[in-house]
Amino acid sequence: MKVQYYDVDIPSPPPLFEPIVKQDLEYPLICVGVRERPDGNLHFESVNLNSLSNWFTEPPEGKRLEVDTVDHLEKDTVLVAFNSTIPSLF
Repeated sequence: MKVQYYDVDIPSPPPLFEPIVKQDLEYPLICVGVRERPDGNLHFESVNLNSLSNWFTEPPEGKRLEVDTVDHLEKDTVLVAFNSTIPSLF
């Protein structure tokens, strides 16, 4: 087993801390937040463990959601639940 140490500043306790696995990356992205864009699409705020210089993805404009859970169900399907609802599966 390979163990890596990453020194990253995130809120304590983190509001969200869920791995999102992409097959083309060596390490998962760590989802630390979700924003709703003005067009209604969701954007994952994530820590990229595959980058040596830019840890965080750039947050877009939009409202940060109080997310209850993020579950990576399949390689192209992520379930996001907030406000006691599940608005979409994408």
